[in-house]
Amino acid sequence: MSNKKRTGFDNSNAPKSTVMEKKYKLWELLLPPSILSILTTIFYWPSLKYPFQFDDIAHITKNFSIRQYTSWSIASLFHPRWFADWLNKINYKMGEFNPFPFRCTNLMIHILSGIALFTVIYLLLSRLKKNEFLQKNSLIIASITTALFLLHPVQTQLVSYVIQARLEGLATLFVLLSMLTIILIARSTNTGAKILLSILLIFFSLISCSTKEIVIIAPFLALTLDWFLIAEQSWEDFKTRIWLHVLFSVLVFGSYLYYQNVQWFVQIFSLKLTASNNRGNILTQSATQMITPMHYLISEFKVILHYLFIFIWPFGISVEYDWKLASGFFAMDSFFPFLALAAIGFTVIKLALKKQFEYLTFGLIWFFITIAPRSSIIPSAELICDYKTYLASVGWLLIFAVVITKGINYLYEKISINPNFATILAKTTLSKEQNKIILAFLILLPLGIFTISRNKVWSSSEAFWEDITIKAPLKARGWNNLGVAKGEGGKWDAAIVCYKEAIRLDGMYADPWSNLAVAYSTKNEVDLAIDALKTAIRIFPNYPEAYNNLGSFLIMKKDYALAERCFFTALQLRPYYGKAHMNLGRLYLEKGEGEKAYQCFLSSVKGDLDNALGYQILGEACIKMQKYKEGAVAFETAISKGSSNPQTYFNLANCYFMVNDLDKAENIYEKLTQAEPQNSQYIYNLAETKLKRENYVAALDAFNKAKNLPNAIANSHLRIALCLEKLGRTDEAKNYLKQLTNIAGAPDWFKLAANNELNRIGNSKNNSNVRIA
Repeated sequence: MSNKKRTGFDNSNAPKSTVMEKKYKLWELLLPPSILSILTTIFYWPSLKYPFQFDDIAHITKNFSIRQYTSWSIASLFHPRWFADWLNKINYKMGEFNPFPFRCTNLMIHILSGIALFTVIYLLLSRLKKNEFLQKNSLIIASITTALFLLHPVQTQLVSYVIQARLEGLATLFVLLSMLTIILIARSTNTGAKILLSILLIFFSLISCSTKEIVIIAPFLALTLDWFLIAEQSWEDFKTRIWLHVLFSVLVFGSYLYYQNVQWFVQIFSLKLTASNNRGNILTQSATQMITPMHYLISEFKVILHYLFIFIWPFGISVEYDWKLASGFFAMDSFFPFLALAAIGFTVIKLALKKQFEYLTFGLIWFFITIAPRSSIIPSAELICDYKTYLASVGWLLIFAVVITKGINYLYEKISINPNFATILAKTTLSKEQNKIILAFLILLPLGIFTISRNKVWSSSEAFWEDITIKAPLKARGWNNLGVAKGEGGKWDAAIVCYKEAIRLDGMYADPWSNLAVAYSTKNEVDLAIDALKTAIRIFPNYPEAYNNLGSFLIMKKDYALAERCFFTALQLRPYYGKAHMNLGRLYLEKGEGEKAYQCFLSSVKGDLDNALGYQILGEACIKMQKYKEGAVAFETAISKGSSNPQTYFNLANCYFMVNDLDKAENIYEKLTQAEPQNSQYIYNLAETKLKRENYVAALDAFNKAKNLPNAIANSHLRIALCLEKLGRTDEAKNYLKQLTNIAGAPDWFKLAANNELNRIGNSKNNSNVRIA
């Protein structure tokens, strides 16, 4: 056997081998993560204002509890996922349902995770004693690993998919911080520092357990990290930190025993935990069939290979896939992936026993440990979700980084011997390593371009769901939601096609039936709409949206009693359902029960319709009920919540006018008139306001303008006569009214009104009441 010292990828077993740690200046260590943080922000910036998509709508915009902000409290610490929920409430407080604060927070989580990863990888590799290659290239490897982690398009779901960043992203961040703390404890020789770091580890552990259940694998990751990259597979070194691993394990496992209870673990390990199919995402042969642990396990073999492959070739990635459970272990989509995974597993065990290529062994073990809970015996209604690779990708990307580093070293040596490049390199003030890092970043920069391109999928609901139906054409949920997106764009015929395709793919899917009803209603096919909703309710009896929509159509049919029962059922299923409260208010309004209607409209904005639209509808109802003061408050709130609709401002001005707040009314009418000088209603009401304020000259001028506009309000002419009279120009007023009575083709009511005004001026000086359009 040769005794030649190994300096490449291979790891020497010689326990006495020592490698001098290279010392870097602080700015040299800060520069790579700083550059990557800036690049990540640049690449993700265009997507930060994209609207919420998919589960974000259910978990954020339709999540009523998110509105109820409370500061830190001891009670909140006893609920699973409390930290993510609290963070969502903070973002809501910042801008309500504006996606920008949510996505900015996600970007911060992603970047902080990248910085934590850089620190972990660098600290691990820079202190290695048995592998010269990894130790000498620790800064480059840490930089490339972090670049891959931050810029790879597979990671886009963790920023653009808001709710998953709150769960998966936070879990990854705090697991990495826990790993960093464990490294620092292992490296520290000061007892006081160890105690302080242990307290910090307790904090990170408890916070991580409040994010997502995947953190339960953290103690196993810590053991793997310690064994391969701290102890370097030395039992003598490793056993000195058993106390640390016991502490960490007790914290994590204890937290989950509290949050999930013992019975949950018993069900898992006794293979009794099952899952049902999600609506529109049938994994089994029938919608009613349960997903069992072993059936799920054999179906995950292909998924795990997919998770590995997407980091090599990310061009076919999708938020949704139409994969099904394998028909059996010996089915092609189960058996052959199993053989591939078995070969990988055998290789990992062989390398571990020989203590070779520890970066490869460590990376793959980290990946498989992290993937294991959600790709083994814990069944889920979602067979495959790419965001589940976020924490797992750390190990896989480290392997990539080592291979890329080897390639960069080779490429740099080739470049260095070229006379032209050698001259350039000789003139630069950067070190050899810094040049290599810059070269690596330039090579990896296209990943950022792919990330921008991938994020465009999230730019609109139609783009989002079209991408999914192209890549997962057999998934009913995709077609239903594409139909919703088409409907939002007014493409109702296309929406109907999508809904029918969703129904064809999954006959037990209630959502497309309910949405089909809405599409039919836009074509005035109310009877078809009602039939579709009845089908939806028959499939899924606890469907508040379907009851609400059915009630709306029954109002159109004047079947008030049945409509009222539908709204009551919807509100029984979801008490804070704002649209159901609103439609119940519409029903009472039609029945002439004004006070009942008003209370329903108030309840709608106290529920989940507490947005600009909800307050606008409340204000319009107040006008109908002549509650102008309450209407003004409602329209003010609508504007404060982002409404820029001119009609909202116009209605607010009308309410101000009716409560004699004429300064505010005139100010709004003036602005509306300036924005739309051809709008006859705006200038007419401005004139009425000036008339009521006894500014007769300005009122006369405004009425003269109003009468000549398209769709002019006929009463403008009568108001001109009144202004002339108020200005003491009585003869002009009479002559003007006489001309009105002689206009050919004028309606009889108009001539009669002009004649009455003429008689009034002739017989008395009584003022006419002022009114607005």
